[in-house]
Amino acid sequence: ESWFHIAVVRSGTTLSLFKNGSRVATATNSSNFTTGTINRIGWNGFSAYFNGYISNLRIVKGTAVYSPSATTITVPTSPLTAITNTQLLLLTAQQAPFRDSSTNNFTVTANGNAAGSGLEPFPVNYAGSAYFDGTGDYLSLADNAAFDFGTGDFTIEAWVYPQNTSGTGIFEHRPISPGNTPCLWYLTATNLYPEFYTGTSYTSNMYRDWE
Repeated sequence: ESWFHIAVVRSGTTLSLFKNGSRVATATNSSNFTTGTINRIGWNGFSAYFNGYISNLRIVKGTAVYSPSATTITVPTSPLTAITNTQLLLLTAQQAPFRDSSTNNFTVTANGNAAGSGLEPFPVNYAGSAYFDGTGDYLSLADNAAFDFGTGDFTIEAWVYPQNTSGTGIFEHRPISPGNTPCLWYLTATNLYPEFYTGTSYTSNMYRDWE
């Protein structure tokens, strides 16, 4: 068990998944990701909840923070900042209430026993993390067009420290109808699945070894 830096990046029509600085999957993708009403962190919307810690979740719309064509990227060594086009920045300091540190200042609602933790991926930077015990914990945000990526570039990244990787969601943005998932990081015991749904079909369902 340890911290992992995970990033999903699209630039133009290239979509890539990075784990700890190494590109582990890539695909050609030009889909229009626009439909979504539910935004949740720590739950895949079905029966499985994330068990572990999530820190420094950042969503950037309109910018590929890293090149999806690169085979390696430089993993940040300090807490993330609200760079240009940041739509959500959940630094997750040590106690709730959780706060969005982007200029949007979205309200982040804790559900279940989701709580702040002092555990963090950086050496003593006081970033903290959000802890989810896997039994009904998640964070939610109201519907907002900030999470509709359209056909443009985007970056979604976070540090995760899973305690159990059996079918748990990290981040989702989707319509209220189950199964229609514009963006979801989904963990199983052995694989990481970034799924992207356009309303008719899954356009990119990359998966790679998790451990």
